[in-house]
Amino acid sequence: MKKWGIIFLGFLIFQGCSNQDIKKTSLEKEEYYILRGMSFYHKGNVTEALKNYEKANSINKNNIIVLRELALVQYELGDSKESIKNYKKVLELDKHDEIALKNLGIIMFSQGNYFESEKYLKSVEKNLHGTQTLKALGLIMYKKGNIQEAQNYLKRSITMNNIYDEEMFVVYSQILFDKKEKEALYYFLKNEYNKYLTDKNFNLFYARVLGEKLDAWEKSELILKKYIIETEATDEIYLMLGYIYYEMGLYSQSSLMLKLISNSNIDNKDYIILQKKLSEIRELNY
Repeated sequence: MKKWGIIFLGFLIFQGCSNQDIKKTSLEKEEYYILRGMSFYHKGNVTEALKNYEKANSINKNNIIVLRELALVQYELGDSKESIKNYKKVLELDKHDEIALKNLGIIMFSQGNYFESEKYLKSVEKNLHGTQTLKALGLIMYKKGNIQEAQNYLKRSITMNNIYDEEMFVVYSQILFDKKEKEALYYFLKNEYNKYLTDKNFNLFYARVLGEKLDAWEKSELILKKYIIETEATDEIYLMLGYIYYEMGLYSQSSLMLKLISNSNIDNKDYIILQKKLSEIRELNY
């Protein structure tokens, strides 16, 4: 899960402490373990970070910063139960804590607990929503059938995001298609294309939607040919081109694309299906 907050170093860490009577020695130990935890975390040693945050937490159980960090590393280590418990402790100390609200919402979403996820995420100030928050809310609204809300959330998330997220694109494109807004779908993908020119997965998705949803197979072909020339040729691109040529009725070109696919990928399900369809076409022509 993405780390939502910014850690404040030095004395600002202890603004999270509610116990003002901590002795200086305890405070120094707490700071020592917090800084060690941060150091280990940023070096990628999450297990050691956890041990140090646990030691800091044993000194002061009400330090919000420590509880957040503890919850984060617990989640990354697969202990969702303890992570949720510590984020909830944060909210007991500060019910408006944006980091805890966001991360609890994301965890609940990943577990399929959409009701709880929505409750936490909608408690976050709208101007503080990030791409993951907006995505989760958009997908929750889509599952609930609140299509317009889903569209609004997903559009905002896609606009903010610079990393292609296929799940969002699939749902958002389906919303436009179901609303019979084909022109909007076409220009949405065309505009996003400039952002993801070199992203293989986007190009594959774009080509598929152009063909299957918009019946623009020639444009699909051009998109993938351009990708091959300007970026790279891969088995996935060849397979999609084979599918496109099949849909266009260009069976010999479709067969040629399959011949370009490496032996290590000929057991691919889509490859086998397309190969079978082409064999049936050849049999009909004899």
